[in-house]
Amino acid sequence: MKEKILILLASSFSAAITISLVILSNSRVEAGIFFVAIVLGGIGGGFTLGLIGGERYGLKLPGKVGSDHKFDPGFLGDIFVGLMSSFLGIGVASRTLKTDLFSTTEVSAIELWFVNFSIAYICGFLGLRFIKGVSEKFLQEAQIKENSERLTKAEGTNAFLSAQTALSAGQFDEAENLYHKAINLDKENEARARIGLARVHRRRNHLGEAIAELSTVINSQPKEPRKERLAVAYWNRACYRALLGMDLNSEESTLIFNDLKQAIQLQPEFRHDLLTEADLQKASKDPRMFELMPKGISPTKQDGETDDGKL
Repeated sequence: MKEKILILLASSFSAAITISLVILSNSRVEAGIFFVAIVLGGIGGGFTLGLIGGERYGLKLPGKVGSDHKFDPGFLGDIFVGLMSSFLGIGVASRTLKTDLFSTTEVSAIELWFVNFSIAYICGFLGLRFIKGVSEKFLQEAQIKENSERLTKAEGTNAFLSAQTALSAGQFDEAENLYHKAINLDKENEARARIGLARVHRRRNHLGEAIAELSTVINSQPKEPRKERLAVAYWNRACYRALLGMDLNSEESTLIFNDLKQAIQLQPEFRHDLLTEADLQKASKDPRMFELMPKGISPTKQDGETDDGKL
C-alpha cells in the first residue's frame, strides 16, 4: 500500500512538471507557470529528504501524541516545510542575483523554469534539513528531561516502598524520612506518601499531625485524580479524630461522620469496614453510624478489627 502511494505521488509530480513544460512551449509565458516551478521544486525537495532517509527521516517535533511522545506530521510536514523554504529561497536568490526570476527577457522560458525549479528544489531540501536539525536538538532536550523525570519518579516510588517496610518494622524515624523523600521526588503520587506519613504520626500518637497530613491530601482534591486515595484520606482522618475522644454532641463528632460519609461516597465498599475498624469503636453505637452501615447489619464490633487506618 505504501509503495503504491509513493508511486502515485511520483507519477503526479512528474505529470505536473511535464504539463508545465508543455504549456511553456506552446503558449504565452505567464508568471503562474514559474510559480508552479517553485511549488513543485519545494515540494520535491522536502519530499525527497523525507523519502531517502528511509525510516521517517523528515520532520519530528516534541509533543504529547504518539507512542514515543513525538509529533510526526509525516510526508505532509516534509512537503510543507520544503514548500515554505522554496519561497524563501527564491526571494533571497532574486535579491542576491539582482535578477527577476520571472522575466524571460534574457533567457528562454524553459531555461528560466528550470532555474526556478532547481533553486526551489535545493532550498526545499536544505530547508527541511535545517528544520530537522533544530527539531533534533529540541527532541534530545525533551528526551533528557523525560528520562530525568522518570528516574526521579522511580526514586520516589522506591522511597515510598522503603518507607512502608520501615513503618511495618516499627522504624518510625526512618519511615518518616523516607515518606518525606517520596513526597519531594514524586509529586504525582504525593497523596499516598502523605497518607503513609499520617500513619507514622498515628503510631507515635501524634494525632494532630496525622490529621494535618490527611487534611493536606483532602484539600488538594482538584490535583488528585485517584479518588480511592481521597477516600482513604477521609476514612483515616475520621478514625484519627475519633481517637482524640468524641463527645456525641460535639462539633468534632459531626466532622467524623462527615468524613466517613465522604469516604463511603468515594468508595462504597468501605461501608462494610465500619464493623471492623477499632478506631471507630467509641462511635459504633451512634445512630449516625447505623445510617452508614449496610442494610440489615447492626452496628456491633466484629472480629478482625484494624487499628492503623487504611493504606
